[in-house]
Formats: sequence, structure tokens, C-alpha cells
Amino acid sequence: MLLKRIALLFFFLLLVSVYQLKAQEQPAAFSADTAKFIEELTAQFRNVGEADASEAKLVLSTFTYHWTSNMLLHAQKKQVQSVCIALNEQKLQVAPYYLSYFKIMALLVKQDADQGTFELFHKSVNYCLNGKNPSRTILRYLTQTELLLRENAFMQT
Repeated sequence: MLLKRIALLFFFLLLVSVYQLKAQEQPAAFSADTAKFIEELTAQFRNVGEADASEAKLVLSTFTYHWTSNMLLHAQKKQVQSVCIALNEQKLQVAPYYLSYFKIMALLVKQDADQGTFELFHKSVNYCLNGKNPSRTILRYLTQTELLLRENAFMQT
């Protein structure tokens, strides 16, 4: 009887410790406050693997500069925040999803895209995220969009 109690106690402690580890692995949630967004995004980017760490650091610093130097309008900041919330809800990883998304945002800022281009891009991203298989669809979309923007194909049509 004593052995059963010890085994039950051990099992309970094991269950609690696994639950705590699982809670630590969950990605940070984004609040609705744009003032806290960069801090929350930085916390999210800490979960990136070693292979993508240098790229993630560069992408995050570029985006942070765009965010803090007011290169993005308030409406654009809200769009970025809503996409990050959606990516987080889908439990998508920093690499490649967030990295691709923020590379595109940097390209749009660099090419001085107008508000209509930002809105169209975010409508497309939201459409992909609301699809049947969002992880595969959004990755394909972001990869192709990044390629087109890098080659300046979007802005020439």
C-alpha cells in the first residue's frame, strides 16, 4: 500500500513537472498594446534555433528600427501586430514563418510601398492563415512574395 502511494506521488510530481516544461515552451502571446509589441516580439524570437539565430537577430533589428523610427504608419503597425497574433495562434515557429514575413515587411518599407500595397499584402496573408492548411499555404505565399519583391517584380507590374 505504501509503495502504491509513493508511486502515485511520483507520478503526480512527474505530471506537474512535465506540464510546467510544456508551459515554458509555449510561444509568448502578443497583447493588443503596440507599445509592448517589440518587447513581446523579442521574447518570441528567443525561441529560434541556433541555425537561424543570426538571421533572426538581423531581421528583428531591421524591423525594430522600422517600428521605432516611425517608418510604419499606426495602421500598418496594427496590421503587423494582427498577423503576429494569428501566427502565434497557429503555433507557427519563428523560422521560417516570422522571418519570411518580416523580410517582406522590410522590403515593402525599403521600396516605399504605399498603404494600399500593405493592405493588399495583409489581406492575402490573412486569407492564407484562414485557409485549410495555413502552415503550408502561408509558407508558400511568403516565399513567393519575398522572391517577387526582392526581384522587384511586384512593383513593376
